Amino acid sequence: MSIQQQQWAAGKWIVHRQFGVGEIICREEKQISGESAEYFRVKTHDSLMWLPVDDVSEDWRSILSEDDFAEVIAVLQKPPKEMADHYQSRNGRINKARSENHPLTSARLIRDLRGRWQREGKLRNIEKEALRQLTRSLVQEWALSYGLKISTARKRLMTLLRNGKAAKDGEEPISIKNAFKTVQELPTPETVRAFGNGWTRTPA
Repeated sequence: MSIQQQQWAAGKWIVHRQFGVGEIICREEKQISGESAEYFRVKTHDSLMWLPVDDVSEDWRSILSEDDFAEVIAVLQKPPKEMADHYQSRNGRINKARSENHPLTSARLIRDLRGRWQREGKLRNIEKEALRQLTRSLVQEWALSYGLKISTARKRLMTLLRNGKAAKDGEEPISIKNAFKTVQELPTPETVRAFGNGWTRTPA
């Protein structure tokens, strides 16, 4: 068994490149297509799936630690960069971000898509959906890494993005002194589920 597999256990949180943040509910034997094998049962915000223990896909990764997430925060507070004019180039960047499943790549795309939306007043449907999905996943991971409510993580994300735009426009930024602090507003991530608009406690 790999080191990654050994680190994964019930109550651990992982991130899928397409489905976003999920919690490992348990490890169980399951028969699929007539063959019996061990799987991690994983619950995401809107689905339940089984991840083969002996064949952990690169589509999944562990959530970032608080220290590693500081790099993501630094990216979010930078001014947005202008995106390519041609929509196919922008679509290519969206596909790359989804494929890489790395929060730094997602953070840069979220920042730049929001900047384009504010500048142009609109986004293509595929861009809106990518912005929605990536933002939701990043907010959930931020909340878990820092022990925050979903609503608090979302507010801090929006504050950083507004400050990035303000810096580009030469305006005074909003105070973000709390964006880097860990606030234990609820029990540890292992005892809660962070889906929807807030936290739902896991039954004892």
